[in-house]
Amino acid sequence: MSIGVDTSSNVIQSTTVEQFFQSLKQKQCSFIGRYYNVDDPSKNLTAIEAAAIVNAGLRIVAIWENGDADTTPVNQLFNYNQGFSDGSIACYYAGYIIGQPCYAPIYFSVDYDYSEEDIKNYVIPYFKGVNEAFLTFGDGTLQYPVGVYGSKLTCYLVFEAKLASYSYKSCSDGWRVPTPPVQFNFNIEQSIGKIIDEIAVDFDVSFGNNEGSFLP
Repeated sequence: MSIGVDTSSNVIQSTTVEQFFQSLKQKQCSFIGRYYNVDDPSKNLTAIEAAAIVNAGLRIVAIWENGDADTTPVNQLFNYNQGFSDGSIACYYAGYIIGQPCYAPIYFSVDYDYSEEDIKNYVIPYFKGVNEAFLTFGDGTLQYPVGVYGSKLTCYLVFEAKLASYSYKSCSDGWRVPTPPVQFNFNIEQSIGKIIDEIAVDFDVSFGNNEGSFLP
């Protein structure tokens, strides 16, 4: 089992960053989930921050989350063209800005409790676009493994469609699940967050020690 956190904060901008890293090590954390996106560059992982995380003895998990699912209609946020665009930008940012190695996945966030109908009509085409972008960047092979973050139902249906090879379950346990229930093993399971040394985080657990973390 490995333990980590995820945060939308650029941790090195905090005056408590050194204590934050020490607190994570004391809690036996081995990785930090950090973000790539377009709409809010302030929450993006930077190359300088990545170096500081690695120097603190921690690894990185990459998460793409763009837009606001609470305020944006599902058909605008998730569709094939948007998936291809997001996948292309994520590939570029991961490879050219961060230096993310090709073995490590990028988890694409579906941070909403969508119905099965919405997942099949909009989220699945979105992940088809992501995969096509990764294949384009990789000259016919996936540039990075594709990961999915979301409800149990979202992760399960995207996996069933063979559009992701890593899964990251949201901490929102009241969200939809497959019916009838199925056995499904997640790479990462998120739990309710807290503030550690003035930085807001969610806690994450990877029971198989295969969360997809990396060193740039």
